[in-house]
Amino acid sequence: MIVLFLCLLMVFHLKLNIITSDIKSSSCEVDLISSAVAIVDKVSTCTALSRDRSLTCDFIQSIVNPDDKIGPSRSGQGNQFENLTASFLDVTPREAASFTEFTDLVHRYGFTKCLLHDKQIQIPGIKTFLSIPSEKTEKSDFTSVAVLDDAADKKETVLKVLNILHDKFEIGKSCKYIVVVGDGKSYDHLIKLKSEYGANLSWVLPYPGDWHILKNLLPIFMKVYLDAGLKQLASKLHHGSTYRILTDCTKFAVTHRFLLQVWEAMLRYQVSSFLSVSDKIIECKTSFEHIIEDIFSSMNINSVDETNNCDIDSLWIQICSQKIEIFSAFSNDLLSEFTNWRYDQSSKSDTFSFWDSFIHTDFLNYLGFYMAIRTRNWELRNACLKQLACLFHAFDKHNYLRMIPYHLADLQNFPPDVLDFFQKGCFSVSISGENYFSVALDEAHEMQINLKTKNALNSFSQSSLATLTYYLPYRAETLDNLKTQLGFNRDSPHHTEMTVPYVQLQERNINEYFSQLEQSTLFISDDKKTLHHIFLDINATDEQSDSLLNYRRYGHEDLINYVQCFLVASSSKKAPPRRRRNLITFSAPKVTVTKQKKEIKDHKTVISCLRKKIAFSKFSNKAVSDLDQFLQLPRAICDADGIPEKGQKSWATSVFKKMYPVSFISSLPPPPLNTDIAYVIDGMFIINTIPLSVHKTFLDYARFLFDKWVVRPHFQFKATEVHLVFDHPNRQGTSPKDIERSRRDISDQTVEFDQLSPATDLPSNWRSFLKSKSDSKDGFCGPGCKCINCVNLPDKSDTLDISLSDMLSDEISDVEIDDDHDDDDDDDNDDVDDPAEAHLFSDLDMFYLASEDL
Repeated sequence: MIVLFLCLLMVFHLKLNIITSDIKSSSCEVDLISSAVAIVDKVSTCTALSRDRSLTCDFIQSIVNPDDKIGPSRSGQGNQFENLTASFLDVTPREAASFTEFTDLVHRYGFTKCLLHDKQIQIPGIKTFLSIPSEKTEKSDFTSVAVLDDAADKKETVLKVLNILHDKFEIGKSCKYIVVVGDGKSYDHLIKLKSEYGANLSWVLPYPGDWHILKNLLPIFMKVYLDAGLKQLASKLHHGSTYRILTDCTKFAVTHRFLLQVWEAMLRYQVSSFLSVSDKIIECKTSFEHIIEDIFSSMNINSVDETNNCDIDSLWIQICSQKIEIFSAFSNDLLSEFTNWRYDQSSKSDTFSFWDSFIHTDFLNYLGFYMAIRTRNWELRNACLKQLACLFHAFDKHNYLRMIPYHLADLQNFPPDVLDFFQKGCFSVSISGENYFSVALDEAHEMQINLKTKNALNSFSQSSLATLTYYLPYRAETLDNLKTQLGFNRDSPHHTEMTVPYVQLQERNINEYFSQLEQSTLFISDDKKTLHHIFLDINATDEQSDSLLNYRRYGHEDLINYVQCFLVASSSKKAPPRRRRNLITFSAPKVTVTKQKKEIKDHKTVISCLRKKIAFSKFSNKAVSDLDQFLQLPRAICDADGIPEKGQKSWATSVFKKMYPVSFISSLPPPPLNTDIAYVIDGMFIINTIPLSVHKTFLDYARFLFDKWVVRPHFQFKATEVHLVFDHPNRQGTSPKDIERSRRDISDQTVEFDQLSPATDLPSNWRSFLKSKSDSKDGFCGPGCKCINCVNLPDKSDTLDISLSDMLSDEISDVEIDDDHDDDDDDDNDDVDDPAEAHLFSDLDMFYLASEDL
């Protein structure tokens, strides 16, 4: 038995507590619990529970088998989003203003770091830089509800949790709604349950874990940018298992820290490239240096050289405290010129455009989403999430490409009171009570509830876990209170990123990345338009360039299609299936397990053949080199005897049809006006038409073919010429088709006639008649014969005659029809050279059709 700490349940309560702390001043009905009294009561009874490890049966029963508070599922529920449109994906004006403000801060921070780096002054990273001076925010409370001994990724477990929450928080009495937070799988179960139970779960407001969204974005960035240049940067400072952890994104902190440092190095390098060509920076530098001199004078520092001897913490605080004055040194005109310069360079170089998208689009939105959680900025969070949603579609992240649009649409139906509290910052929690250090709800669960509960375990045996399961939250709370009383827990939070060693290590890494970028082709103005690797200078293929430069556009198209066809569409409308994009990046294609098995099998075959050759060499006393054989034809298309392998024309046709669908038509297009039209028809296809039951003789069958394939195109499509094309074997030597015929004719049963005339009855098996190729005793062969000695041919007459001959060798047979032909002309004695005649000649058959009888 394994005790699973259900993230879903714990995060629920975190969310509830945060809403409680903000609701107290508003006295709203969303008030869920008063956790202060509840914690005291639980702690007072925890000692007895820990001593005898026993709980009341009613308490255990309420967790193991909670009462059904939800009711039966309701099938046939309509789509709750069918009244919405795809406009909910658009960034609202308030969200756009928040994102613009954040972008402006980031650009000014980049200019500040670049100029301070020139003065050899080190300051913390962007998050710490913006957090100084420290501002207070409301501290959150955390309480465990229960620990379940169930699989967390099952729908039944989520349903049980909802019943427990309904009972604990007295839905309908003490509160109306509960915001339920979970990871990707839990959130997926929640939205499916809401769809299944309908109004019975209207009190549940699902919410995806923001920290898990950040975690799932990191593999996308690695897929796009790692083999495009980040691999060379990562290998400089990371090796072995750390490098694998970084590239595989198995540890969020490692990959996040690496991308953040690389992003800052690229931003500084781009800013320095811009400053080398900008004219407006001189005035900005002068104002910037005045502000720095004022800071130095306030700290009794006479020059930059003395900064190494002063208190570094005090210098940081002074610079960060005056960031508003420092940022004001960079005018709006300078920032506008920087933006225009970026756009101009992006239009000239695909490589510049690709990495500019990383700095100012992809990672900037990721960083904005991250900072929105840390600062409880609801508008910034939504603006960045809407711009990141297309990435999940572009790179086929099947869970989140469904959940993110659902979440954004579901927010439109959230109660206004809940959205007001989200606006106040209740979508994240604060452990330390300091701004810029808040965490996401699911992240807080890992840092608080899970950590405390796991620390309360003293054994991992099956029996111990079974005994601890139900009173484990109380034991964890007791141990935490005990550590606090003994002074083991810190009274004030400790932030590693604000320590001097951390900042110095961070700056060393950024400087190392910066020096590597100076040796690359990044942001270098040249005439190379195509996308290429910034370190290896390898040009991307057309498919790679198309994927890497347009993946956001492709993702946005898929996002809109998903919303319109799946999310907001009515339940009666069947949505088309979605196809994987499989975008191609600089990374080498992965070797699949099937391919690995095939390579291993091939190696074994080669080794076996070499062993047999050596054994045969010893047996025959011949050198191994004398045993080699040379085949003139490749074995891929021919067997050992040189006979071509049989291919599948239908399969090849299907491949070409997928590649060039426009070239395949099901009906003939209308001909242009006042234009001579000629139609070319496959003659073999015509004579392979099986006669109908009404066709008794060869004359009936010939009239049918002539009317269908010659007369009808002439009148229906206004054709001036109709050409029938027949194949001609043995005309240019041996052909693979001759070999295929010989194979096919081995088992064929043919039907032969000694003599043919228009009045001859049709054979019962037309297919067998067409396959007749052997000479008859009278010198006449069947229609499949290829000889030129057939002499037993019928004579022409004035009436409609049918003659089969192989004496002609025309590869293309012509059907010529005069447009001025009078259909009422019944003269049977017209000359055979009348232009109204239709002649069908071929190496296979010859039908002479006189128009008088037609």
